[in-house]
Amino acid sequence: YFFRSQKSLDTGTDNYRYLARHGLPIEIVGRDRLVELEPGLAGVKDKIAGGVYSPTDQTGDSKQFVDRLAAYAAEKLGVKFLFGTTVEGLDIEGDHVRAVMTSAGPVAGDAVVISMGPESGLLGRRYGIDLPVYPVKGYTATIPLEDESKGPTMGGADEDRLIGYSRLGNRLRMSSTAEFTGFDRTFKPADFKTIISTGKDLFPGAFDEKKAVF
Repeated sequence: YFFRSQKSLDTGTDNYRYLARHGLPIEIVGRDRLVELEPGLAGVKDKIAGGVYSPTDQTGDSKQFVDRLAAYAAEKLGVKFLFGTTVEGLDIEGDHVRAVMTSAGPVAGDAVVISMGPESGLLGRRYGIDLPVYPVKGYTATIPLEDESKGPTMGGADEDRLIGYSRLGNRLRMSSTAEFTGFDRTFKPADFKTIISTGKDLFPGAFDEKKAVF
């Protein structure tokens, strides 16, 4: 986690020191140590005041994780997945859910767990269940690395521009701030302008922005 100015570094490290007092291992570093830890930032060393290194922080490919988790659950635990199936409602008798009504017919069970992300609240409210879950829209760009030697070796964040990035094999994934826009899932190219420009600034020559997937 790096900062571009001494002012933002001082403010940011105060926040991280609070986390350190509660058990998070961190190392507050200057620009030389930062580049030693992350050689991918050598080209912008003079633009960075310093940062925070947390050796226990990790990044990963969430899609790969859930795909493998689903495969394990199906093969080892006997879980059955009904893909391409829409939940249409619940069959309730008294305070007991008898079945989940789906586009493929009713699915009965001993217990029902509503785990539908922000849509959980929409379904719950139909049956008097108030679930305080609200959608938040985030923006990410995933780009294949044309020159892996110019990309980062670990995940990090530009704290001044609020851009996070992760190295996923031969791909670079960058993300930005989130918006409260209800259930609007639309986006336009301009929404990713800051993400792409920051990536080009931090890792020049590492990727071709035309190959970005949003």
